[in-house]
Amino acid sequence: MPEEVRKDTFEDHLVALSCYYGKRRSWYQKTRAEMYLSGQLRSMGYEVKTENIKYKLLKNRLIIAGNLDQCEKVYITAFDTPRRSLIPNYKYYPFDDTRNRKNENIDTLLSGLILTAMFGTVMGIYYYFLKKISWPLIPVMMLVSMIYSIIMTNRNNFNKSSASMALLLSIAENSRKTAFVYVDNNSENNVGLKALFDRYGEILNRKELLYLDCLASGKELVLAFGDKCQKITPLKDVYTKKLRHTENGILSISDKLQILISGSRVEKDFIVENLRTDKDLKLEKARLVRLIAELTY
Repeated sequence: MPEEVRKDTFEDHLVALSCYYGKRRSWYQKTRAEMYLSGQLRSMGYEVKTENIKYKLLKNRLIIAGNLDQCEKVYITAFDTPRRSLIPNYKYYPFDDTRNRKNENIDTLLSGLILTAMFGTVMGIYYYFLKKISWPLIPVMMLVSMIYSIIMTNRNNFNKSSASMALLLSIAENSRKTAFVYVDNNSENNVGLKALFDRYGEILNRKELLYLDCLASGKELVLAFGDKCQKITPLKDVYTKKLRHTENGILSISDKLQILISGSRVEKDFIVENLRTDKDLKLEKARLVRLIAELTY
């Protein structure tokens, strides 16, 4: 008989997903975290399946626990972790994709400049001493690029999104009317969420949907939803915000989608700070424990 998986507590989940499996960018890192998630969920009696689907040229890993057809609610969160940002004082605008894409483009440009400088330096030194260009150095520089990508993996990811993953595991332990979905490639541009609705949109749009974003820390909790969302999750001490449908925002993915997130209201903007940096270390445990109780059905 297979060895029984011990059911972890919420604290165990936090330690596992923020330390042992705290980086989830490479295939190996994601596979290790998936094994932990699947083992825990199966020990609670859930049927768990993993799907690898292509969307916008990216292969996306979906981890689904429970029956999407028969459940009343679906809770979703990101599975992957972001790369470290090169932008000082990086800010995340969860309801403004235009600003987020601008930050992504700046980050990509900075990364490209650094890699170009590294490549030029190595080739320049080689040519200076040997008086010739050696094209076999190109594979070496490709390896350098891969190493650079690994180095740029963010180390601390409580807000994005280890806390939300641990939260869903603890909710799942006492819930049988809810299905749980972990989406890949979502920490930077919501591709995983779009892939999920591209595959299961017809089923999901008949359910009550809640996406758990950055929840580890922040001045206040916000529950945001589109102007066509009819069923709202009741929560205490949460600022509810109805947002108009936008063409490129996260709420445009589905009319039924609600987003629970913590951050700060600054004038007309809602921002989340300290993401994609080593400062993503804060954790408001009492609030998370309260959310477990409120979101368990």
